[in-house]
Amino acid sequence: MNKYQEALKWFKSIFREIGTEQYYENLGLRFGQGLNESIETIEELVDKETPMKTIFSKELGVTTCGSCKKYLVSSNNWIPKYCSECGQKIDWGNEE
Repeated sequence: MNKYQEALKWFKSIFREIGTEQYYENLGLRFGQGLNESIETIEELVDKETPMKTIFSKELGVTTCGSCKKYLVSSNNWIPKYCSECGQKIDWGNEE
């Protein structure tokens, strides 16, 4: 688990302890407004920053992003750390 996943896990545990958005609305408070949406946004960011393995097609001789399945372009001198299409962090560990 990377540092972003750990932070999200901690944030979600605190959120569960202090109550849900509905809980705050029932009390007439605005403190909880938007917390669910904020957690979803943070989850998206954590997912993008968590390296995802590439998919290599031996048949076509191309490598694609594990998230959006778009072609990844690399060369002998340059290998992208992120997909240029969706922004997913790339794990090239399965490339030979």
